[in-house]
Amino acid sequence: MIKDYFSEQNIPYMELPQSGESSRFGRDDLRSVSAIQVGAGSTVMRADKSGLWLGAAKYINAPFKIDMLGNVIASSLTITGGTITGATIQTATTGQRVVIAAADNTLRFKDSTGNDVIAIGTGGGIASSITLNSTTSIGFVISSSVAGVGFQYDNNGNVASYGLKVNLSHSSNQGICVDLINAGASGAYGINMAMSNGAKGILMSKSGTGNALEINNSGSGNAISITQSGGADGLTILNSSTDTTKSAIVATRSGQGKVGTFNSTYNSTGNKIAISTNISGNSTNAYGFEFVGYEIVASSSLPAGGVIGVVKVLCTGLSGSPIGYIPIYGA
Repeated sequence: MIKDYFSEQNIPYMELPQSGESSRFGRDDLRSVSAIQVGAGSTVMRADKSGLWLGAAKYINAPFKIDMLGNVIASSLTITGGTITGATIQTATTGQRVVIAAADNTLRFKDSTGNDVIAIGTGGGIASSITLNSTTSIGFVISSSVAGVGFQYDNNGNVASYGLKVNLSHSSNQGICVDLINAGASGAYGINMAMSNGAKGILMSKSGTGNALEINNSGSGNAISITQSGGADGLTILNSSTDTTKSAIVATRSGQGKVGTFNSTYNSTGNKIAISTNISGNSTNAYGFEFVGYEIVASSSLPAGGVIGVVKVLCTGLSGSPIGYIPIYGA
């Protein structure tokens, strides 16, 4: 007598003959076996009409099982080598998870609500997309304590390409497209642009009422410092607006001090020029400078040399906005 673990009863066993009739279905004397078992308890392998399973007395409780359709369920699986084809692999069935989907060949990282946070390979010309929501508000965090590059984009093709494009399209958006914070030493930079072959450093196109460029400087350093060498211009501003009330540059200072300072270092091979104003393209209503404020200087304080020229100035601060002339005295 042997113990039958299927019915937990002692039953007589049948001794198999040494030889028997066989067919393509196996030995005829085994075709009527309804279940088999090796081991007992939780260290058991069993098989019946449900399938094959290991590690439990019942199929439904087994940590590893294969049903009659070939579906495999395993609580832990280690695969060394080989290929998995045509299957969806995911770390969980619901909620926050990572999914490699067989249906569309995508890799998706989902949040706790099951929505895509990162999707790779979704098509439409987009290699990967990041969707921010109430549960995920930061797209990328790159942390480093060593010298290196946080983000690098290389494109050596003869194409018009954007290295970085940020679009805040809502009309009432109060956000910042790019926020750069650098708490380093005096040799550190917020933006370092090395341009060559006619490329422009910054192009700002503005159609609204806001400022194209606004700089708030509360430190002791310069808000803008331009170091120019070679034959290129240090700063070029083109204003094609027909509105005569709009300026290419507006500098406003509410406290004491200078609105602007232009220093020209002496160069023995050229002229020393702090500011150059070119208005040769329009002979009518062309002014070198426009001053709103003014100061009257007594004639006795003027240099004794002769006048060799004048600077025509539009004085909008005076009644009727008259044209003034600044005499230029020769040495």
